[in-house]
Amino acid sequence: MVSTLQTTLIAAILTAAAMHSRMAHGAVGQGLLKKTWSPICGLTKELGTIANQVYRDTTTILSEITTLQRQAIRSRIFSRIKHNTKEGPAGIIIAEYFDRRAFKAIDNLRSAGMQGAIDATRAVSYLKGRIDEAMMLLAQSSSSTNNGCLIGTTAEQGKTYSAKQIDGVDCPLELQDLTTTARTTEHLYDAGYKKLLSGTETANTYTAANGNHKCHLLDGGAGKLAATQQFTNSHTPFAGYITVTAGGANIVLAALNDLKTASADHIKAWKHAFEAAKQVPNSQTMEANNETTALDSRTTLADAVMKLTRPNAQGTDPDLGQTLTSYFGGKEADKLKVLTDAIDNVQIPKDIAQRPTQMRLGDISDIDELYSILSYYDRQAAQTIQDLRTQLDTANKKKDPKSAEEKEKVCNEAKDDKEACKN
Repeated sequence: MVSTLQTTLIAAILTAAAMHSRMAHGAVGQGLLKKTWSPICGLTKELGTIANQVYRDTTTILSEITTLQRQAIRSRIFSRIKHNTKEGPAGIIIAEYFDRRAFKAIDNLRSAGMQGAIDATRAVSYLKGRIDEAMMLLAQSSSSTNNGCLIGTTAEQGKTYSAKQIDGVDCPLELQDLTTTARTTEHLYDAGYKKLLSGTETANTYTAANGNHKCHLLDGGAGKLAATQQFTNSHTPFAGYITVTAGGANIVLAALNDLKTASADHIKAWKHAFEAAKQVPNSQTMEANNETTALDSRTTLADAVMKLTRPNAQGTDPDLGQTLTSYFGGKEADKLKVLTDAIDNVQIPKDIAQRPTQMRLGDISDIDELYSILSYYDRQAAQTIQDLRTQLDTANKKKDPKSAEEKEKVCNEAKDDKEACKN
């Protein structure tokens, strides 16, 4: 009798201990709590904004390259108009500076920038696709009495997806509109991922306690997601963020540090997206942005100035600071602005390159029209040179009207008379 009571008591204690242990480690096969899935929604929404950042930044780079090209053409037009003044050579130097910067930015964009932009877009889009597929599958696993994979705070009918939301949380599980707005960085920033929960499930941290509504998609045990026999390996939805362990153990959420460093096949999409998102090109990295430093610290300008300036009498390069001062009146940053303002304020008369009205040069932005104006002044300069040559030839003929043939005939007839051949 005593033995029977002892056996019963021991069995009860063991059962209670087992139940306590199971409750302490969370309930396997229950739905994800809102505090678990809500940050995932925030991340996937944010991932959709990175393409906007790429579009915005590359568009800005191209726009600034075009601005540099416009400034170069305007400067050359200015140098043609002011060719008889000390401002003319300065216009040539500044045109060289703008041209070099434009072509350098184009080369940077071609050699590195476009790869960074495309890699960021494809890496982030791939991760978002993996996350969206898993989230949509859980959102669709819902029924009134038995199924709930995305829940609030307790086991219940699963929350479903509608109008880009789940239970009032923005969660766009689809292609988002492309705009030129900046990306957000609440869940993914330069140092890694944040706000996502991580670690092994304990005490219903990520999933609900036992209830009638289950989520067999998150249960790797036999007879749950697996048919009669458990899977050989754990499966990893959300591109490896969640591990559903084989055999029906608790789910595991990846450590945030692993998301940005792990290279294992099942999770490396997170690392790739993190690294690629940091490589989105911008105006500064492509060197298309407006420089504001002192003139002697701008390597492109310094190189242009020195290569277009002759060595001094001793055969050495002149002093950079003195050379800059000779062209721009100083080496301070605002000296360049004085020149660019003068360039922009030049008036282009009516009928120049078929212009219908007089206009300020800085207000003419059409590249084709600027090139036409430049070509007009180039042609005018070439015609002036040709006219001067013609005038010089005419003047020489008036001074000595004898043709070359006549001179040769006189010289031949003079034979030994050298004086006759001099005329």
